[in-house]
Amino acid sequence: MLSLREAADAAGTSKSTVLRAIQRGRLSATRDDDGGWRIDPAELHRVYPPRNGGGTMRTSAAGQDAPPSAPDATAVLEAQIEALRDVLRRADQQLADVREDRDRWRVQAEQATRLLTDQRERRPWWRRLTG
Repeated sequence: MLSLREAADAAGTSKSTVLRAIQRGRLSATRDDDGGWRIDPAELHRVYPPRNGGGTMRTSAAGQDAPPSAPDATAVLEAQIEALRDVLRRADQQLADVREDRDRWRVQAEQATRLLTDQRERRPWWRRLTG
């Protein structure tokens, strides 16, 4: 998470510009215990593209100034792809279960409807009286 100053430096703008974006709702941020703003770097760069050149952005999660090397980035992306495939497999299974439940409910509703409808022959009242 970045402070307001760090976010402004990373975006190449002033603190007041970043603060206005927060106040207008363009940029989401949270307040810390000291009353300062904490801004997620991904959220910041969603609104403001990263500044090219001079500044390197340091995040507390990574703890390093340099971006990951290409093989590391590839491994991370492959892991993310595999995780997304797993989520997709679970969603497909859940969809199949929901369809199966729907079909069972449909059969049950049709059976109940058949039981509730009057299956007797409908004749006018005067025919029933005259036989």
